[in-house]
Amino acid sequence: MYSNQNVFRPSSMKVLFNTILLLIIISCNQVKSQNNNHSKQTITVETIYWEPEPEEANGINCSISIEYPILNGEGALISEINDQIKTQISEDVEESKKLCSVEDIEPEDLPRRDNDLDIFFEGGSNSHIISLVIKKYVRPLGGAYAMKFFKYYNYILSNESPLYLDEVVDIEKIKELCWERVLLRDFDNRFTQNDLYNYLSTTQNSNFVITNEGLEIYLLPLDEDSYLLGEELCINLSIDDIKDALKIDSSLLP
Repeated sequence: MYSNQNVFRPSSMKVLFNTILLLIIISCNQVKSQNNNHSKQTITVETIYWEPEPEEANGINCSISIEYPILNGEGALISEINDQIKTQISEDVEESKKLCSVEDIEPEDLPRRDNDLDIFFEGGSNSHIISLVIKKYVRPLGGAYAMKFFKYYNYILSNESPLYLDEVVDIEKIKELCWERVLLRDFDNRFTQNDLYNYLSTTQNSNFVITNEGLEIYLLPLDEDSYLLGEELCINLSIDDIKDALKIDSSLLP
């Protein structure tokens, strides 16, 4: 007679309510996640790895290692960027393979017998902003150091216009912090504080990558020798470092 009494005691009702609330929260989070994914401009990562057969290398140590991005999406700008990246990668690979198969050089006459090509990328993209840097490191045949070449892609997709550093952050609000980072990394023997401030204030400066994790500013133009020495001069600022200086909505960052 009493088996069905008190089935829905207050404590049971509380458990039931909490369970329903939890399911609602999970459902909302799933919808939010789906919406975020919908606005994300996905990137397909293409890879190339190549080493010649020993008999084809003429005693030269050759290697090609490449990871490059292909933007998924529509529009003239995305197509143009993808074409540029693919064309450059193809030319770099062909040139590197030619150097690895030279026949008129005696390997023993070379100070180094390495010919390396390494390409990778950093940054991201969504339906609002593209911010990428393609990094190429090349150790030319016989060269003592790996040279580097960076190509930046910073654009606003809504109007397919370039995105520059002074449009991302208020330069006046970050320049002192940037100099502090320079001092921490002992870059101050390469350029002066005034050099840095002038560089940061340069119009149409696109030597950076901005994502929802932070801002990376590249300083290569301040020290031309760094190109030859294979060093990477840059300043890293977290999203918290720049939150008061941001000129664009942080929710739009890739």
